[in-house]
Amino acid sequence: MSVGLLLQDTLANGIRLLSNARNGWGKHAPDYVLIDLKGAFPERASPPRPAWQRLLPFGRQSLSIEELSDTLDLIAGTPRVRGIVLRIGSIEAGLARVQNLRATIGRFQGQGKRVVAHLSLLDLPAYLVATAADEIIVPETAMASAFGLSLGGYFLKDALASYGIEVEVEAIAEYKTAMDPFRRSEMSEAHREMLDAIIDSQFEDVVAAIVGARGLSPKRVRALIDETPMTAEAAREAGLVDALLYEDELPTHLAGGNGRARIETLATARGRLRLPYRWRSPGVVGVVSLEGTIMPGASRRFPLPIPLFSTLAGSDTVIQALRRAERDPRVAAVVFHIDSPGGHATASDLIWREVVRLGRKKPVVAYMGDVAGSGGYYVLAGAQHIVAQSASLTGSIGVVSGKPTAKELLGKAQIQHEYLARGRHAMLYHPALAWDDESRRKVRTMAEEVYVLFKRRVSEGRSMAEEEVEQVARGRVWTGKQALERRLVDTLGDFEVAVEKAKELAGLPVDRYVPVVPIAAPKRFTLPQPFQENGDRAAGLFGGTRELLRGGVWALMPWDLRLRW
Repeated sequence: MSVGLLLQDTLANGIRLLSNARNGWGKHAPDYVLIDLKGAFPERASPPRPAWQRLLPFGRQSLSIEELSDTLDLIAGTPRVRGIVLRIGSIEAGLARVQNLRATIGRFQGQGKRVVAHLSLLDLPAYLVATAADEIIVPETAMASAFGLSLGGYFLKDALASYGIEVEVEAIAEYKTAMDPFRRSEMSEAHREMLDAIIDSQFEDVVAAIVGARGLSPKRVRALIDETPMTAEAAREAGLVDALLYEDELPTHLAGGNGRARIETLATARGRLRLPYRWRSPGVVGVVSLEGTIMPGASRRFPLPIPLFSTLAGSDTVIQALRRAERDPRVAAVVFHIDSPGGHATASDLIWREVVRLGRKKPVVAYMGDVAGSGGYYVLAGAQHIVAQSASLTGSIGVVSGKPTAKELLGKAQIQHEYLARGRHAMLYHPALAWDDESRRKVRTMAEEVYVLFKRRVSEGRSMAEEEVEQVARGRVWTGKQALERRLVDTLGDFEVAVEKAKELAGLPVDRYVPVVPIAAPKRFTLPQPFQENGDRAAGLFGGTRELLRGGVWALMPWDLRLRW
């Protein structure tokens, strides 16, 4: 441990000592801290948004799982506090993030604290979070809504055709259904097979969570799910909840008949929580996040919730963050956090390259959020270790290329289109012209070459034969649990599991506090540091060709492949 770091920690711990002494070492803290749980729960805390965006109803940032975890650590370190009351509202997160919330609450319980959940909205995501608590309490007027799952979407081929629009697509392979809603009138057999397997896997996770928390048999839980909606009293009699109480009755209930427990909101109690003393490791775990649709250029975030395009993960921004982690001598290992359905093939490959480069100097552990499929899987294929939640959506190893053709629409509108071009395929992706046989062969050939390279990246990164990769590829989406069985994932768990693996691979000391720090792209562009090549330079197909950079080939999952609660 360096002298400078020792002095910094000594000063910081001295300040914490004075603060704790002023607050009576946490003796003035309440019996229970009340925490509101609602929103989308992003994995990591986002940078502050501009003030004008925060004023919009969809511009407000939700509490992140990272922030919740840090808060629970503070509460757990305050002996006076007996536990927390979770006031659970609308949970807008996917099943994987719900699993992360449950894991975070579980770690808090493991430190000897009690967790009580109080909720008036008993839909499935809120209830699943509540099952992590020691006790579930609802008001007597609460209703348990339908506890089911669904997957699916609308198919627009016939609707588009009525306006004279056709979507031409070349997809590799049969499970690559990203463009199917626009080119088909109904699900293909492969599409239906894939969705059936996904929803079966995630429904098993739902049942297992309730079984483990409520002590009911799987058969009974499945029967109760089919019986919902039901009243609060029926849910209590069935063993799904523990008590029917209003919020004002909680203090007496939590005191167990001996007066009233003191409950304070987190905002009020925070200043009286005991601050921890920490002696830091000289090395840190850096976190590089990739969230949104992968595109060339800089990352962008739009305030409007537009499917696929509200958040764009720019390859330039992600690459610069990875290079910054590579150059920073404090960063001993990197957790590469991905929550993306994929996107542009070239941009994905460029990020993959940086992950491989970084991994030759420092361990890289990939961690999946709700979704890390197609290009989102491509970028992490070179990591040393991959962590996913059981319900994460991943795989989708395949590519798609296509365009809308409006030739008939233009004719209906009596719009004449004329053009001058040089080069046989100058108008390849222009919407006014349909593909002829030669054009379609050209597009198909490009897509096939990208697919071959995609499989090769996975084969090398996962130490699998290309024939093995083909068996789990073909565009098929897997849950994290299914991906683990097929060697596409190494470990099931949440972000903390990924951090622990990164510390292990980097050989960081177990008796020291290891900071986990976000790594953002530097303001000034940096070139890659040189390293000793070993074989192919990987220029190959993705040598920055203009044709692919214009977006002709995509490694993209269906944007709506999410559960409907």
